[in-house]
Amino acid sequence: MVEGKDQVERLLLNGENYIISFHPISTTDWSLGVIVPEATLLSSVQITRNALNSTVQALNYKLTVTTIIILFGSTVIILLVARQIVKPLTRFTREVHRVRSSDESGTFIEKLEQIHLENIRTTTNEILDLQEAFIQMKNSLLANWKT
Repeated sequence: MVEGKDQVERLLLNGENYIISFHPISTTDWSLGVIVPEATLLSSVQITRNALNSTVQALNYKLTVTTIIILFGSTVIILLVARQIVKPLTRFTREVHRVRSSDESGTFIEKLEQIHLENIRTTTNEILDLQEAFIQMKNSLLANWKT
């Protein structure tokens, strides 16, 4: 303060911290000094920190809930799509097992005639190709077996 410079210092007085600031007034030889309890000066900082912490906690909660909902929804969609892809293969496999078990009941021709692969709806080209190949094999077996 005596040197005519700006100064900010910390002071412990009666067990309480104070911030002391001095600023020289250029038109006079005087300095302006302010003494403020540190708790008063930092209370707005603490209020802002608390508000930011609560905002971050709320955003974390919303983000967590949103992530869980997206994961659950994605899982359901993936399972539904997978089911639609696998369903024709399952039905096709069932029909193939019916042909394989021809010696258990009925004749081979009766089993082949009972298979209606044309009714299985396919969702991909590979499954369609496999289905068409099996239909051709069935028709070829029927034609060759009956003659």
